[in-house]
Amino acid sequence: MRALLVRVGADKTKVGGGWNGPVNPKTWEFVYVPILETHRQYRRMRRTYRLVVPALIRFGWKLPARLQRRTVHLDPDFAELTYGDSGERAKQIQQKLRSGDLIVFYAGLRTEPPRRRLVYALLILV
Repeated sequence: MRALLVRVGADKTKVGGGWNGPVNPKTWEFVYVPILETHRQYRRMRRTYRLVVPALIRFGWKLPARLQRRTVHLDPDFAELTYGDSGERAKQIQQKLRSGDLIVFYAGLRTEPPRRRLVYALLILV
């Protein structure tokens, strides 16, 4: 069995949105915050950061003003079952992985104040 480890989600880089989604280190609940979209999207696939606002509110966090109207890059997009850029990443995954192999997504998340530690977490969908 092989596994491919793939980093996803917002981070401190410019394309990452300049911040990390929150995680509660006691319950391990978190908000998955996607990176910024930098390319044009099909209208039916276009999503904005408003998508994560309700979850952020439950954590007591606010979406940074600079992201309010920006478009997110859902990669992976579990609603549309897509992953990759123009098929190139999908081709690489097809060539490297076989049936029974794993794709493991991980993200850098930020703990709530006062400590604000960075936590690397495997994202498991249930």
